[in-house]
Amino acid sequence: MHLSGWEDHLRMCIYETFHPEHPFTRLIVPLDGQCADDVFSPIPYQKGAALLLLLEQRLGDPPRFEQFLRSYINKFAYRSIVTDEWMDVN
Repeated sequence: MHLSGWEDHLRMCIYETFHPEHPFTRLIVPLDGQCADDVFSPIPYQKGAALLLLLEQRLGDPPRFEQFLRSYINKFAYRSIVTDEWMDVN
């Protein structure tokens, strides 16, 4: 599969579903006064998939990427983290 085609398709899907200024595309979604059913969207999952693909490409080879994922999962198993913690992953 050609990656740039996939990335273009993903961008188009995200833009068509939620334009860039839509509050549900923010890192921290404002939930006050919102129905939980209205807030759910596949966008975070699509962004997550794109992020994992980007990380795999940046790290260069599958063993290095797998090592990163194992380290991340072991460090943060069974809990949520905030952006600052994610940025500090070693």
